Amino acid sequence: MLIGLLFAFMGLSEFYNVRLAGHGSAYPFGPVADNQWYYQNATIYSNYNLVSGLLFFMTFTISLLGTIKKNRKILIVGVGMTVILILATIVSTGIQE
Repeated sequence: MLIGLLFAFMGLSEFYNVRLAGHGSAYPFGPVADNQWYYQNATIYSNYNLVSGLLFFMTFTISLLGTIKKNRKILIVGVGMTVILILATIVSTGIQE
């Protein structure tokens, strides 16, 4: 559960830093060697991190709900979704521009 919360925090904080706080100039956007696809520009990067952060927060919330209600099925769904999202994140970071 805490790993999902950590990924949610990282995604949402990156969205905040780039889109809301305007610190996008500190990031190497564009065709720089070995950049992932979501580094094309600040908008794509911040949108990717917003969606990723919200999805991880959703899985954390489901897992937390399963723990509070002591419902093993809900907890397994939340943890399973977290694992799937982590695998999807690993695959998406391997995609080059």
